[in-house]
Amino acid sequence: MLDLEQLGWRPFFQQQLEAHELSACYAARIVQIHRNHCLVWSERGEQSLDVGVFPDPRDLAVGDWLLMPAHGAARPVRMLTRQSKLSRKAVGSRDVEQLIAANVDTLFIVTSCNDDFNPARIERYLALASGAGVAPVIVLTKADLVEDVEACRNAARPLHPDVPIECVDARNAGQLARLQPWCRTGQTVALVGSSG
Repeated sequence: MLDLEQLGWRPFFQQQLEAHELSACYAARIVQIHRNHCLVWSERGEQSLDVGVFPDPRDLAVGDWLLMPAHGAARPVRMLTRQSKLSRKAVGSRDVEQLIAANVDTLFIVTSCNDDFNPARIERYLALASGAGVAPVIVLTKADLVEDVEACRNAARPLHPDVPIECVDARNAGQLARLQPWCRTGQTVALVGSSG
């Protein structure tokens, strides 16, 4: 059993419910999307839904909240309005939007301090967060592989002086604990960055 507040449920979503929906439906959050199905979590546990039940599966994003009927078929009644939406232009298209995630509170922009450090890429992700209304945090990893971690921090600082920057060795639990303020119960964090 999962608690809705742990999953990120808040008054913004509760206020979207009609009086009759309070007893006739339950809320479920999309946690994975695959080609033919998606997984949702709710107070009833984990459930798999065929994406064919949605008018256009491309309109779904991990993090979306659905209203499910309390009784009957596992077909969503409707999707709740998003509080935030991370998206980008689809590859090869100027007009087609590709959804990344929905209802995110914090975006960890992750890049390593070594050869992969790229201020232009960080700046693009900062713009993505700004456009979505999501709070960004720059997380510089592999801090153990560079001689001067502060040089990396100083290179990232001018991109947006007000954005927190955390330098960590991802294998060090003590250093990862610095990210805890953004990872509290009910908070939704998404990570973006280059692979590796």
